[in-house]
Amino acid sequence: MKVFNVLVCGVGGQGVVTTGIIIARAALVDGHHVKVCETRGVAKRGGSVVVHIRWGEEVASPLIPEGATDLILGLDPIETLRWLSMLAPTGVVVSESEPFSGHLPEGCAIQHVRDQIRSRGVVFFVPATAWAAREVGSPLQANVLLVGVAKSLGVLPVSTHALEKAVRATLPYAVSIRALQLGLSRGKELQEGKAD
Repeated sequence: MKVFNVLVCGVGGQGVVTTGIIIARAALVDGHHVKVCETRGVAKRGGSVVVHIRWGEEVASPLIPEGATDLILGLDPIETLRWLSMLAPTGVVVSESEPFSGHLPEGCAIQHVRDQIRSRGVVFFVPATAWAAREVGSPLQANVLLVGVAKSLGVLPVSTHALEKAVRATLPYAVSIRALQLGLSRGKELQEGKAD
């Protein structure tokens, strides 16, 4: 397998690092050689956070080269836009559709942000926070839900079994498994154009 590159981005308080751990653990469960690197802008709630996850036969560095990311998993659309230059020409974006509380810069329209992201190719916007709040009872599970959506869309090449095992090892709560399962089912609906 060639090297597969995932970049998870968002802001402090959204579970960006936790999301990276889940994906890395799932890749390990599937038997891949994995490298991970996390960077945090302002190490506090609301600061920029990014995690690089790479796996494959020979992974030399944990940092993804610019323009080589296969999947950007964005927990915040502003951060997704900030890291968009990392996307490979054939890469895919799966991003939360709404900005994290108070994270939209003054005078910036969210639709403009989404349009800029869409201009780069295959993009799926997901109201993950709203779905997690409404359907699993916790908006804090939006990150796990997005992982499930990415897997279901076929853009996160790890097994469902490995993801379930990784979620249980990282977040041993029933609500986290429900969020993953919801993401898996909603990803199928997105592909079929049925998600609300």
